Amino acid sequence: MKLNTLNEDVENTTFSKSDYSEYWEHLRTQWNDAAGRGVNTREMTPLLTTYDELLEQNVKVTQVKERCAEHFEQLQKLLNQAAHHDEQFTDMMSLLSNQSQERDRTLRTSENMAKQVEEQQKSVAAKKQAANSHVKPI
Repeated sequence: MKLNTLNEDVENTTFSKSDYSEYWEHLRTQWNDAAGRGVNTREMTPLLTTYDELLEQNVKVTQVKERCAEHFEQLQKLLNQAAHHDEQFTDMMSLLSNQSQERDRTLRTSENMAKQVEEQQKSVAAKKQAANSHVKPI
């Protein structure tokens, strides 16, 4: 869209120059006296030279605008990629957090089961000792 606008500006400027030149050519043909030709030579040539320089500067400005548009497009792509990477990072951190919580739950469950086994072993040992206390050694 921006490039189309810039190209239209260049076309309009080029058309303006040709229109401007045709207008002055028409005036020159109407001026038949030497003074008119003198005015044309003295005034028109520097004016056309200045207008050519203006057109060259306009082309340079258009080229700079095109490069800026390309750089902004590239920047937009990079920002989209950065957003995608940030999203992936957030997803990975969420997954890591879930795995950490699961590991903590498993560790607590394992510790609780170890305590239950210890208590059961103590209970079995106490029962065994109680059962052995009724039996007299031979």
